[in-house]
Amino acid sequence: MSTPSWLTDTKASYNTVAASYAEMFHDGLARHPYVRGALALFAELLRDVGGPVLDVGCGIGLLTGPLRDLGFEAFGIDVSPGMLAIARRATPTCGSTSAP
Repeated sequence: MSTPSWLTDTKASYNTVAASYAEMFHDGLARHPYVRGALALFAELLRDVGGPVLDVGCGIGLLTGPLRDLGFEAFGIDVSPGMLAIARRATPTCGSTSAP
């Protein structure tokens, strides 16, 4: 089965911007209080449910790493190998894989 052209284009686009996107978030969530707030609420709700967390479309691991830091077993998946490479360097303890 061949990869659809839209998926190939999407991968290429995200790979192209991976480094600049990572630079935009070089300080993690420090300048994004609304995201930190949403993450805190999510973590509170998740504690009631338990289990591992799959960060679908994890990109550079911006949320996967903090979820790990909060004590969750967090894993990321993304279509962009370039984004995943950055995520793996930033948070090597998180499992991550590339989507087809």
